[in-house]
Amino acid sequence: MTRPESFAGPRDAIALTQESVAATWKAELAVVIGRLGTIAGFSILNEVTVGWLSLGPALVTPDELPGGLRPRLALHSFVDGRPVQKTDTGDLDFAALVHRVAQRVRLEPGDVVAAGHDEVPLLLSEGCVLETEIHEIGFHENVVERVT
Repeated sequence: MTRPESFAGPRDAIALTQESVAATWKAELAVVIGRLGTIAGFSILNEVTVGWLSLGPALVTPDELPGGLRPRLALHSFVDGRPVQKTDTGDLDFAALVHRVAQRVRLEPGDVVAAGHDEVPLLLSEGCVLETEIHEIGFHENVVERVT
């Protein structure tokens, strides 16, 4: 279970404690669950391994995307302006993913299932700027901050 205080918006800072020395990051497509376990839409999800999630900026419904429930979306991510991930979702079957997850846990409307590839193998430090873009959905820019 993720705590509400660990969520950030697409332009919010991600605050890491001093103990979080080995934080890594993964940019993913978020599959948002609708009524009766259907796919309500897609968004961007940035996941930092120490428990932070950045979600947004929009929920785009399948009928708004080329490919509908199986859209081929280009995902680009950068750290401090340097490209670190360039992939697309063409090989992912979102309906099958949701079905597999639903066999293990009960999915409710508004639940989010992360769909993506391997995490970026780098350590985050204070001041890092994490950027993620999926053209059809939007853009994230999160700055890593240290808190005491």
